[in-house]
Amino acid sequence: RLQNPRYQDCDSRGIDVALLYREDTFTPLEKHFYSVGFPTRDILYTKGVVNSLDTLHILVNHWPSKSGGEKASEPRRIAVAQRVKGITDSLLAANPSANILLMGDFNDTHNSKSLKILTENNLPDDSSGRKVLVNLAPFAWGADGTHKYRGVWSTIDQFLVSQGMLECEQEGVLPQRVFCRKEMEIFLPEFLLEWDKTYMGIKPRRTYQGPKYLGGVSDHLPIILTLYGYSEN
Repeated sequence: RLQNPRYQDCDSRGIDVALLYREDTFTPLEKHFYSVGFPTRDILYTKGVVNSLDTLHILVNHWPSKSGGEKASEPRRIAVAQRVKGITDSLLAANPSANILLMGDFNDTHNSKSLKILTENNLPDDSSGRKVLVNLAPFAWGADGTHKYRGVWSTIDQFLVSQGMLECEQEGVLPQRVFCRKEMEIFLPEFLLEWDKTYMGIKPRRTYQGPKYLGGVSDHLPIILTLYGYSEN
């Protein structure tokens, strides 16, 4: 479990991000916590080796919420997106084929201004396009979204990957040693759900509603990405 030791620099409520991993499948090599210049969750970066096959760069995110209104809070999410963009650009500048995986609660959908910073090529001289990440949320299956607000589902929990990790999708191209498909699963088991009395249908069964303990796990549904390993041997 990799967690930020600099608690005083994190979210004032004590909310932080962490990476849990299986020691038999992932070996961390280094980790860094990147702040964004204002009180919020840091970005947790971890570099490690998957199944002794190849290096994987993981960035765990929990971007600022829409508290105070979507427009008023948008600049904060954009600021975090720009910080993440700087990190991923540096990784791809050092190795255009780097395996990069972003995950977390972005508090924005894939077509928002903040996430488009990571997925749209705004560098006309970069013909390779490798500095652009691919958001897998549009290819999600299993549920209508990961979070329900006032009766409307949205997928604000997402995976983004570097383009090299998806080259297995191209005919005639050998996959990298670690790769994935252009898809992600929204996990929808019954025990994570409850009846939505206000807006009908189902919703995630959260832990708290204000100070009231409800006994659930989260008001977000989990997401799953399957990584594959390729070895010439």
